[in-house]
Amino acid sequence: MAELLEEDFVPLIPLVLPSVISVASIEPEVRWIQNSEEASRLPGGDKAWEIIEFAPNMGVQAAFHTRALEAKKTGVQLLRVFLRPALTAAMVPYAGALLELVTDSLLTFAYDEGIRQHAALTLPQLLGLLGYPTRAGWG
Repeated sequence: MAELLEEDFVPLIPLVLPSVISVASIEPEVRWIQNSEEASRLPGGDKAWEIIEFAPNMGVQAAFHTRALEAKKTGVQLLRVFLRPALTAAMVPYAGALLELVTDSLLTFAYDEGIRQHAALTLPQLLGLLGYPTRAGWG
């Protein structure tokens, strides 16, 4: 919607952005398992979880609740949409909070490369927001 409306989307940012930030901040449930039998006993069955091997020689795997992981990915992707050039001036008040979220949580999210990549792609726009002129002077 932000991509289509561009400047017309600005009044909606304060209504929508807090939810996007909340979704991007989700910490997916993680369960440490050692075999496929344990995976089949996960709540909702093993199909509701993404399983990643951490130490194949030792049989250590992490299971992530798929729905929460996908929601987090979507939230980070949406942050990139909000950082489009047409919305820059409206995003200045959120720059500090977004930069903190990206640097403290998203860039270091160890369990999904896509989340880290999308977070890294927001950095140029976020850093640009920090120096964006505001009505009261420089930001």
